[in-house]
Amino acid sequence: MKKSILFTFLLTLVYTFSFASFPVLENAKTNTVVKSEISFPVSDLGENDKTSFIDSVKESFKSDVEWGSFLVGFLLGLLGVLLVWIFDGDTSSAWKGFGAWLILILALNFLVYAAV
Repeated sequence: MKKSILFTFLLTLVYTFSFASFPVLENAKTNTVVKSEISFPVSDLGENDKTSFIDSVKESFKSDVEWGSFLVGFLLGLLGVLLVWIFDGDTSSAWKGFGAWLILILALNFLVYAAV
């Protein structure tokens, strides 16, 4: 057992020193910097389109959930849904938060009962 561990260690040591972990350039003595271009996924937009990169990312990640109402429904339950309805918020997001809270509570109950 000790011989196999020693052999593995020596093999790893030899392999590590035999190969460099970074590419070595042939002309390493010259200090040249190669600049590369960065392309964004919105580069195929037309010339007249004024959509910026940030706006296109916001469009791709846009959702129908208002996170404030979701958190109020998640943290306060039915009372949170009632408060969002009273203050004229997005009640569908509050209901989604309440549903996520119910699913979390049910999952935790099932885990506790399964462990017992």
